[in-house]
Amino acid sequence: MPRANGQVERYNKTITSAITSPYKREDGRNCDVKIKSMQYAINSIPNKTTGQTAHDLLFGFQPRNCLRNMLILAFNEDDGTDREASRLKVLKKIQKQQAEQKRRFQQRRRPPHQYISGDLVLIMYCEPVATGEPGKLHPKLQGPYHVKKSLENDRYL
Repeated sequence: MPRANGQVERYNKTITSAITSPYKREDGRNCDVKIKSMQYAINSIPNKTTGQTAHDLLFGFQPRNCLRNMLILAFNEDDGTDREASRLKVLKKIQKQQAEQKRRFQQRRRPPHQYISGDLVLIMYCEPVATGEPGKLHPKLQGPYHVKKSLENDRYL
């Protein structure tokens, strides 16, 4: 099972790129001016998986903009959609997409090796220490260490 929330990370990436790129002033301090328009855009664009907007799923209608206000006044529309049925349909789409993402993730994943008390192990260095010297010849592994006890979640003493 993944240990990160990819959906949140994807939205964070979208928001960050929206804030940093199109609204920069020369001094780079005006991104807050366009936050509401970015929020409106993100909430009113249909999601690829669900096919619906976030605003429509939460409130059952699309937010109005100037053009939509004029059209509503002209036609006085009522779409008559059932919010609960729409949410159930979207829930099924999300569950299908999550199952597909899980299947793809599990395809390349293998279970971790289980060590028992008395095994000898080597530990890989995660990040090299910045000493200013080339790290090409530094050891890549620490150890060997003896496993004394096996803990839960693939941890060892």
